[in-house]
Amino acid sequence: MDLKMTTNDPSPQTFNNNDVLLLSPVNDSAEDELVRFASSAHIGNRRFEIFLNIYRQQYKLALDRSDEDTQECIAMIIADTICNRCKPRGRFFVKVSNNDGWDELGFGGDTLDYIKRALLHHPVVFNSVNKGGNADGTEDTKTSTGVVGLHCFDRMVPPKNNGKKRCRKSSYLCPSSIEDFGFKRPCHHESLILNYSNEQRKHISNNDVLCAVDEASDKYVLHPTEHSVGNNRLRVMMHLRRDKYLGTTSKEEQFQIASEIVSIVRNEMEMRDSGISPPGRFLVEDICTGYWREMSRKIAVEAVMEGMKKRTKQDISNPQTAALQCLKDKIRKKDSESRMRQEYVDEIQRKYRVKCSESPRKSFANASA
Repeated sequence: MDLKMTTNDPSPQTFNNNDVLLLSPVNDSAEDELVRFASSAHIGNRRFEIFLNIYRQQYKLALDRSDEDTQECIAMIIADTICNRCKPRGRFFVKVSNNDGWDELGFGGDTLDYIKRALLHHPVVFNSVNKGGNADGTEDTKTSTGVVGLHCFDRMVPPKNNGKKRCRKSSYLCPSSIEDFGFKRPCHHESLILNYSNEQRKHISNNDVLCAVDEASDKYVLHPTEHSVGNNRLRVMMHLRRDKYLGTTSKEEQFQIASEIVSIVRNEMEMRDSGISPPGRFLVEDICTGYWREMSRKIAVEAVMEGMKKRTKQDISNPQTAALQCLKDKIRKKDSESRMRQEYVDEIQRKYRVKCSESPRKSFANASA
């Protein structure tokens, strides 16, 4: 399906469903200026927004690390997928401000600049069209002539309590472009995110730890409402080490404590190829697709450190849960057995020293006699 827009040129401009329609920036020199969509209903713009949501978190992580190569690579993947791998091939158009014409950006630096700005901040729609019903039942359409408001672009994610299972097929999403950063290609974009989560949970083992992003601090933390086996095991380990963690003011020692916990979860301190159980992973859910992806070791350590900062209700009231009590009993038993073995060894050594010290005297006494 093609969309035709009439311009001053005698021949109308034709757009396909993979084209991205943008407005020219107000200030070309501002790198952080919001990207403006020319239309909120155009399918190509909505597909472009889906790609941005998939890669935005990876892009911001690369931005925090000042990793320019990864930033450029992410922008290139999105541009290459839209311009070269879609059928029909998509194009990036910018509406000319002084007339009704459109400029095609092509596959180059200008397109990458728009993509990077759109990855940094969610695109917006200016001068939206307002539709209202008249008293006679007809529809009245009004287009604002100025910037009357700022409307955030719809992410195509309805409320979770919406029971309707609307979906849009993603036949134009190229598998390789999504899997480059560890994502699995969804069959279609379900309106219910929980459908993705349930599908992916069968790949999560009991050793995995599920994390989330704290909306207030925008930091990775242990999932507050998740009580999987891996999360409960991590809470016990954090509880046993929290007094030591809060008792020191050394950042290096605190980092070492959190790093030790991450190493235990990831099975780095034991034989990974033992075949007993798979190594644990720190997973975070992508808010766009609902799929779980693995966090880096550095971010996992930071998430554990965030969880170690504050005492939980378990630490304050110190309830002896079954899991915690069982773990403490095992530790206490090992310590007791270790002390008993040490006392037994000390006793044997003491008797041996006494025997050795007495033997020469007896031999000397017998020789004298």
